[in-house]
Amino acid sequence: MLDVRSPDEYAEGHIEGAVNVPIETVADNLAMLPALDANIVVYCGSGHRSAIIMEVLNLLGYTNVRSLLGGTKAWMASELPVTDVPATVEPGTMPAVSG
Repeated sequence: MLDVRSPDEYAEGHIEGAVNVPIETVADNLAMLPALDANIVVYCGSGHRSAIIMEVLNLLGYTNVRSLLGGTKAWMASELPVTDVPATVEPGTMPAVSG
């Protein structure tokens, strides 16, 4: 899970295990992402920023990238859990989404 919101938005609550890479820094942090064929779900607050990053990653050769429809607003409206505990990841080891 790749959260492309700002650090402040991420700190307010995010999907457990999601790694925060703000939209404006994604291109500088590609080394944090898993393999080009790994499953990656990108999300933001509403789905707009994540859709942009999904397309950018597709253009860069990532083949299994999805954008979470409705973002965290839809996630929380569905009463799904969020956490304020930040995920940590070493470059190149961001876990892929299963399934």
